[in-house]
Amino acid sequence: MLAKLRDSVLTPANAKTLHLQPMTEDQAKQIGIKPAGAGFKIPYFTSEGKLDVSGFFRYRFLPYYQASRGWASVGEPIKPLRYTQPSGTECKVYMPPLLPEGGTWRDVMNTSDIDLDITEGELKTACGCVHKRATLGLGGVFSWTSRAKEQVLIPALAAFTWKDRRVNLAFDSDRADNPLVQLAASRLATTLTARGALVYDVSLPPGIDGKKQGLDDFILANGPEAWVALLAAATPVKSSLELHRLNDEVAMVWGGGAAGNVVRIEDGRLLTPAQFTRSIYRDRVYMEYGLTQNGNPAAPKVKYAADEWLAWPQRARVNQITYKPGAEPITAEGDYNLWKPSTIVPASGSTAPWDDLLGRMFAGVAAEHLLWFRRWLAYPLQRPGTKLFSCVLVWSHLGGTGKNLLAEALLPIYGHHNCVTVQSDDLLSGFNSWAEGKQFVIGDEITLDDKRHTSGKLKSMITKRTLRINRKGIEAYEIPDCTNYYFTSNDPVAIILDQGERRTFVLHAPECAIGDDYGTQFLRWLYGYDNAPWTLPPAPGAGANALAYQLLHQDMGSFSPTAPPPDTDARLELIAQSRSDVDSWAAAVKLDPDKYLVRQDAPKFSGSHRAEAYAIYTPEDLLQLYDPEERKRTSLRALGIALDRAGFRKASSNNGRLNNVRATFWLIKDPDPTRAPITSTVAARLYQEERPERFVLPSERAKKEKMQ
Repeated sequence: MLAKLRDSVLTPANAKTLHLQPMTEDQAKQIGIKPAGAGFKIPYFTSEGKLDVSGFFRYRFLPYYQASRGWASVGEPIKPLRYTQPSGTECKVYMPPLLPEGGTWRDVMNTSDIDLDITEGELKTACGCVHKRATLGLGGVFSWTSRAKEQVLIPALAAFTWKDRRVNLAFDSDRADNPLVQLAASRLATTLTARGALVYDVSLPPGIDGKKQGLDDFILANGPEAWVALLAAATPVKSSLELHRLNDEVAMVWGGGAAGNVVRIEDGRLLTPAQFTRSIYRDRVYMEYGLTQNGNPAAPKVKYAADEWLAWPQRARVNQITYKPGAEPITAEGDYNLWKPSTIVPASGSTAPWDDLLGRMFAGVAAEHLLWFRRWLAYPLQRPGTKLFSCVLVWSHLGGTGKNLLAEALLPIYGHHNCVTVQSDDLLSGFNSWAEGKQFVIGDEITLDDKRHTSGKLKSMITKRTLRINRKGIEAYEIPDCTNYYFTSNDPVAIILDQGERRTFVLHAPECAIGDDYGTQFLRWLYGYDNAPWTLPPAPGAGANALAYQLLHQDMGSFSPTAPPPDTDARLELIAQSRSDVDSWAAAVKLDPDKYLVRQDAPKFSGSHRAEAYAIYTPEDLLQLYDPEERKRTSLRALGIALDRAGFRKASSNNGRLNNVRATFWLIKDPDPTRAPITSTVAARLYQEERPERFVLPSERAKKEKMQ
């Protein structure tokens, strides 16, 4: 502890005045420190210099607390824990009884002509007071406010007289790089300025080798006179109040693909510097007042805040754009989080309308398929940010069956910021700004074209882990992909599904309209009031709260977010309908080659007897059998793709020859599909042995030559 006191330019006598108490790990446990570790206790004081009657204190670990050692520490945060306080306690302001000339904080509180310095950390605060500066301490950069209690300023700060008082904000030097510190400083500056304070920004430089430096570090390295000079050179915030207000609204994106753009904190909208300065924020101006060379007031100058903000060293910035459901708007890593929390309040209640709608939609469907769907809906809510490697398609010829209503029930639970409804054109467009910051995507009345590359694009959207956002006028950038897709359609072949496709759950909704009154009653239950747009929060006790509770308590069993969905009858039917004519023929050949590959040399059998197909064919043979009259205009390539989809294998190389011409061979009757395929040289030999009427085999040719 003494070493730390020396680093903060404090003495043992100061420690006695501050009632600092060094503690072992066992002693820390006794006062309720969790996790426990060696350090010292820092009690707080009232404005009269007495110990805080509530017994509030903060605890400083020495040198840093690492919760565990060895392999157990691998998963812990890189930055060790430095400070803690009793759980459940509120934020307070540190007012050490070390004021110059023996005054009390009550005197400072009521006297506005006494300058105040505000810094972060108790020992830095004590250091400032020891060096004849009235210095207030914050336990954390946001400790001056309480969102939980709706206090713009906590009571200890609200009690100060701020009007016409000079206040120096002296946060640590990492403010230049830390978005959270920037945001806290700007909000505090704006809050105090609104109360009449004359706020000044103190720009603490980094220490030796660029290390983070606080008030005490600066005084230790440069002396108290340099500290007074730094305070005198501080920038008045009043002239840049509009810049601080902008810091509360926008931030510069520092890294990633969106670097150089400005993000609006309220809604995550990205603006290019030109959009920011020339249009959206062009009306944000302020007046700058100064003096002439003679010391007389100069004519005020109009300043455009957006232009000045871009060049301002204290402008707020974020490292990059991300999407992390459940995380803070500015993450611990300093990223801007596009996710916005829902206003829903899960509560146990009746979900009868929801259960009835599910019962209608899944009438005649296997119970295990309904259970899978319930779990599919619940999993991303129970584990925010999960990417499901499957999508849902609900279709019916008839409109108004409830397939869209089923999806709309999820909107208030996710929150409208995190959901979007798109059309087919949106899914196929090269621009996908609609996907930015979304968890739940509803594809409304989807009808994709019959090109298989479209199906491949959709499959990629469902399974990729990162999302590359393409927006007009802004360079593409990547964010985590947390989107999950629910599609509806009136087209029985809305999406092309191949035999091997494993990512789409298909439900054929009953061809029975639920009626307008049913939908009205359902939405009234869901939101708790009539005619409400889904962007409004549900009323207390609304069905959405009960549905959220049900989904959050859904038993997940063995559900896996990456596993394929079950094969419903509707899915198998869609796969069959998705096949082209050549795909259907190849699938039929796979099931019964003897039926569809009639040999030219086959004798005429009667009854149920049939000639067996050959084991090996060339693509030309198969194309002749598929399209003997050449009317279907099918290419050898298309035929090969269909055979491959059906599960046939080719010989493993292209060295085999027929009549001295290189040939490709398909193994139609593969004796052992688990074994590596035979080479094309072997396939050529077997091919000729199966067709002795067409070829003279090398062994027969040698025998004839010997007889001659």
